[in-house]
Amino acid sequence: MSGFSYCHGKYVVTLDDDLQNPPEEISKLYDLIKRKHDVVYGSPLEKKHSKFRNLGSEFVQFVFRQTFAIDVRLTSFRILKKEIVDLILSYEKSFTFIDGVIAWYTKDIGSVPVKHITRKEGKSGYSLKKLSVLALNMVTNFSIVPVQIVSIIGLIFALTSFSFGLFFLIKKVFFGIPVLGFASLIVLVTMFSGVQLMSLGMLGEYIGRMHINISNRPQYAVREMVSNNRTKQKDI
Repeated sequence: MSGFSYCHGKYVVTLDDDLQNPPEEISKLYDLIKRKHDVVYGSPLEKKHSKFRNLGSEFVQFVFRQTFAIDVRLTSFRILKKEIVDLILSYEKSFTFIDGVIAWYTKDIGSVPVKHITRKEGKSGYSLKKLSVLALNMVTNFSIVPVQIVSIIGLIFALTSFSFGLFFLIKKVFFGIPVLGFASLIVLVTMFSGVQLMSLGMLGEYIGRMHINISNRPQYAVREMVSNNRTKQKDI
């Protein structure tokens, strides 16, 4: 974010300092963004990481796609239009997930295959644990999906208990089959569990709306204004 605030020019490129993405590959990103897209990611042909690191990366990729409904592979090797960078800088919260903020402001995102070479020195600062925490922060900061999942689970429990209760009632009333005591107990426990989860889900929905408002998610962003000078002069 600090680097973004000092950038000038029409396009901005981000690149890790370990040089696993050769700087010579920048031209591929530049050629594509000149023709279309607001943001272009460099997608590695083959990632030169450990299996555990790749597993964590895939988990983050999955969470991102489910949260933002964007089918693109995230990498830190990307090129952005300057107007997108300016919009990113308007986000002033403590936790900044740049790719999430990008997804707020544009869906016109592309990718291009690039080389990915083995790290020459040192090791990655992203462990499997850190990648899992990143995925959790992504969901909790940019989405209310977990709350909605709780609501759905509660609804399923409630419908299940209602179905069991109706089933045992029909057995007793229409067929005269005795219903054991533990059956009614299971129905009651399931029903109340479902009601409680639904109640928590509803409360969570309201809290989630507050969370979205506090996170300053924009309703829209003006990137460029186009007007007819003749019409403008006439209005004046």
